[in-house]
Amino acid sequence: MAVKRGGGFFVPQGVEYGLLLAAGAAGLALTGPGRLAVDRALPVLRAHRLVYGVFAVALAVVLAALVLLVRD
Repeated sequence: MAVKRGGGFFVPQGVEYGLLLAAGAAGLALTGPGRLAVDRALPVLRAHRLVYGVFAVALAVVLAALVLLVRD
């Protein structure tokens, strides 16, 4: 989304697709993989799913901010 920042919201130079992907990734990080995932067998990940999800989203926000700071 840092590359498409100046193009508005909609296509062809918009950020709506990047926002959709970010929302999907955050939703998956916060809710977990589901009952058919291979990592469901790992009890460590299953026990603290919300904590790891919040950590993943926070890490993504920090890294995105670093990208924007370095880019400008």
